[in-house]
Amino acid sequence: MVTTGSPPATGACSALAPLVAANGAVYAYGDAHYWGSRRRHPKAPVSGIAASPDGQGYWLASANGAVYAYGDASYWGSLRGHAKSAVSGIAASPDGQGYWLASANGAVYAYGDATFYGSGVGISPRPVRAIVPTEDGEGYWLVSANGTVAGFGNAGAQGSPAPARGTTVVAGAAAG
Repeated sequence: MVTTGSPPATGACSALAPLVAANGAVYAYGDAHYWGSRRRHPKAPVSGIAASPDGQGYWLASANGAVYAYGDASYWGSLRGHAKSAVSGIAASPDGQGYWLASANGAVYAYGDATFYGSGVGISPRPVRAIVPTEDGEGYWLVSANGTVAGFGNAGAQGSPAPARGTTVVAGAAAG
C-alpha cells in the first residue's frame, strides 16, 4: 500500500510530495526530495507521510505510533508503544512546528504546535484512513475507509461520497 500525506504548502520547492510504502521505502517524484527512509529498519508498517511546509523534509508515521523526522522536519514526539489503535495518518501543522497523528479508531494526537480539536472515537465510522488539516491549521478532517469525512475545529462539513457498492475503500487523502 502506498499512502500520501500532506503536500508541501504553496510556494514550496516541491511540485509533488514524496510517497511512502508500508515497508518504509520513500519515493521522491517530480521536484520532491529524498531525505531518507525506514526501509531497512521497519518495526511496524509505515502508515503515512507528511511533507514539511517548505518541502525540505518530511515525517513518517508507523502503525505502532512511531514518528521519524527527515530533512528539516523536527521530531515533536510519538505514540511509540502507547498506541491503542494502529496509527493510520499524519499531517503537518502549517508552519511545520508540529503534527497530528490519527489512529484507525478515530483518536487524534497533537504534537508541537498542532492543536487538538477533537476526536472521532465513537462518532466517526472506522477505520479512519487519513487526517487532513485545514489551510490555517485551526482544524482538520478525518477520512474513514468508507469515505465518510468528519470535521473538527474550523474544518466545516464538506460532504461525503455516496455509499460505494462493492469493495471500494479509501486508502488515503491529502489537502489540495
